[in-house]
Amino acid sequence: WPAYGVADGLPAATVRAIFQDRQGELWLGMEGGGLDRFDGARFASYDTEAMLRSSTIRRILEDREGNLWFATEKGAIRRDRCYDHADGLISDALGDLALDGNGRVCVGSSGSVVRFEADGGQFVQFTVEDGLPSMVNQSLARSAQGGLWIGSFFSQQIVAWEGDTFRPH
Repeated sequence: WPAYGVADGLPAATVRAIFQDRQGELWLGMEGGGLDRFDGARFASYDTEAMLRSSTIRRILEDREGNLWFATEKGAIRRDRCYDHADGLISDALGDLALDGNGRVCVGSSGSVVRFEADGGQFVQFTVEDGLPSMVNQSLARSAQGGLWIGSFFSQQIVAWEGDTFRPH
């Protein structure tokens, strides 16, 4: 197993997210080091601090169109576009990213989950008023039925998100 570190070109010692895209390249979200792409031979670094005032990448996702999404503690990045509170995110501190059964990007954050609606270029918010239990939504995973599972910090439950309804377990 080859091992790579800061001496080999990584900008930081802690990797928070790893994603392999359709071309086979690895994308590395760093804790305090931004974003790196690894093609198998060398690293290329991207300055996310300049784009989104954040150098920590928490999660990485590729949508159906092949766009990469990056979740940070200051919002989301898709290609060269940044999304934050003004675009419908309730909290800029994002937890996780997942695609729902219709291929829409969904984001978990503190007290909400949001779904990106490509037609309007905005996020649609789902909160406790929509039936989501009050929780810090940290983990998302697509279910076999095409909905999403939502996991959280501290609430000791998971929630099934099917369509626009939430079912706690």
